[in-house]
Amino acid sequence: MKGDDPENQKLAVRQYQQAGNMTDMLVAMICLANSDHPQCQASLDDFYQCWHHDPLVLDKWFAIQGLTIVRTPWKKFGNC
Repeated sequence: MKGDDPENQKLAVRQYQQAGNMTDMLVAMICLANSDHPQCQASLDDFYQCWHHDPLVLDKWFAIQGLTIVRTPWKKFGNC
């Protein structure tokens, strides 16, 4: 998915909100994590709340944040 395409971002948000299982949530969250959409952080937070009890799923949650293209969490710490 091209992360900066507003239509693709809308589709990812809708898929996340309507997901009926972890896999659908995960794929939509990956798409959002690779975009600058404001729903990105909300989906990450929600996914954590839903799946924090499962260590293997939580590993996926960490991996998505570490491998994302757009979000660079280290920028908030200044020059590293």
